[in-house]
Amino acid sequence: MKKKVFHGVALRALAVICSTIITHQAIADLPQPANDPHAQMHDGGKGGKHQWAPPPKPFEVLPDNRVVFTIRAPQASKVEVQGGWPGGIQGDSRVELTKGEDGTWSTTVGPLASDIWHYQFIVDGVKAMPEFGRKSPQTGLATDEFAVPGANANDFTAQSAARGSVTYTSVPFMDSQKRFTVYTPPGYFQSDARYPVLYLTMGGAHDGSRANEDAFVFNLLDNMIADKRIKPMIVVILDPDAPGGSSMGNSSFHGGGNQTSEKYVEAAQAIVDNVVPFVDKSFRTQADREHRAIGGFSSPGAQGFMAGARNPDLFASIGTFSGGFPTWPGVGMQIESKLHYPRYTGPDLNRVPDMKKLGAYIPQLNAHANMKLVFMSVGSDEPLIQTFELMKNFLNERGVKYHAIVEQGEIHDSRNIRVSLRNFLPLLFK
Repeated sequence: MKKKVFHGVALRALAVICSTIITHQAIADLPQPANDPHAQMHDGGKGGKHQWAPPPKPFEVLPDNRVVFTIRAPQASKVEVQGGWPGGIQGDSRVELTKGEDGTWSTTVGPLASDIWHYQFIVDGVKAMPEFGRKSPQTGLATDEFAVPGANANDFTAQSAARGSVTYTSVPFMDSQKRFTVYTPPGYFQSDARYPVLYLTMGGAHDGSRANEDAFVFNLLDNMIADKRIKPMIVVILDPDAPGGSSMGNSSFHGGGNQTSEKYVEAAQAIVDNVVPFVDKSFRTQADREHRAIGGFSSPGAQGFMAGARNPDLFASIGTFSGGFPTWPGVGMQIESKLHYPRYTGPDLNRVPDMKKLGAYIPQLNAHANMKLVFMSVGSDEPLIQTFELMKNFLNERGVKYHAIVEQGEIHDSRNIRVSLRNFLPLLFK
């Protein structure tokens, strides 16, 4: 069973804003092998012909960090496992399991580095949902997770007794409502202190409700604050779409390249005009540019970058993790990507930006903007590394100092988000 550790309930916020305040599940121990004899694996609605009862331990992490995967499927003719490790889900690489006499299949993977890894069984070509499975925002696959012990995994699992609080709310945003999640640090509701604010615009369907399920954002914040690696801060996570929108569709936040330039810029500016004033009014923020930052992942991250770059009087720090700059309207140019993963295609991954056209959107970002921090990161094994290099050249030509990191071995997924965020947070509000 998963252990649940709940963040404090933000009761005082009810007097200030009309929002829903819920508890935040911080995963103390990542999913342990199921021991329910009635638990079943199923095919996620794909119409498979079998159901299988899993053994008590679908995975076991060995002392040397190898991982043994086991599933009982006596009627199956072929069983495979794929996971988030290099060459795993994004690369479409699968590892075959060997069948035992009792119908139990097993294989060993690794050793794996300390981290949180997701995995999925494929039984006779059918993607089988683990008992605790849920769909990944990037791949659409139903996966489960496990932790390989060590310092790296510890950053993303609940370690500290002190928990922040999470508030869900929304504001009018263009022709709809913008939903967002507000993380307040431990002790917020027990003091009158004011805090700096980081706005995050996340891609791949990473709204605030999934921030700790996939990227473990709240756990990371709790742990880094407890260890004094970062200053206590308020973090606002904007949903990537309006209600009813799709993660890469024509929404009121980012258009996936489908909006007009006017609407796209209007949506970026609405973050500044609608969300920021609401947060400053409703929470105890340090409401000045020196204590306000914006960053994000993928296409929404690039639009958040636009919001910050066009308003250097309001944001002293901006960042992007694998920013999908080719989705800016009229900017993307089709290319033959040097890196290709069949499961990952899109207007940000298969194109690069025309830097002259991109620069016309953000004339404010120059040597006179007096930015405290411009941060960029990208995975070494994702197509957006080409856009990343163009952005570095662009900033050099503009005379803008920046902090750029290539995350070795990373791809365009949730792991990339949390690794980039861990590098970004300590640079803020110094």
